[in-house]
Amino acid sequence: MSEHSFETREADGTALRVVTGWEPQRRGFHLSIARGQRTVFDQRVVGGAASRRDFAKMIELLDTFGISLPRSMIDEVVMDGLCEVDDKRVQWKPDGTAVRQSA
Repeated sequence: MSEHSFETREADGTALRVVTGWEPQRRGFHLSIARGQRTVFDQRVVGGAASRRDFAKMIELLDTFGISLPRSMIDEVVMDGLCEVDDKRVQWKPDGTAVRQSA
């Protein structure tokens, strides 16, 4: 499974954490959103095929919560699905840079 996490603060100072990625065993994406200590959305598999169109469903969901992810993060998550990536962890910063971690 690939895991991409993005942490930032909302305008009121509330911590915001988004975790998403690809699950090769289930052939789908996962998405979790937490505001402060509260998980507001958690769906382990979205879609069912690796494509930008399927991930677009997740972006629409993020939009409903008023969340924007760095474009480079979105592109890499989609590529994980297309390449069937497993055992990958990446921490993203608001400026779109990434810190890769060992899985």
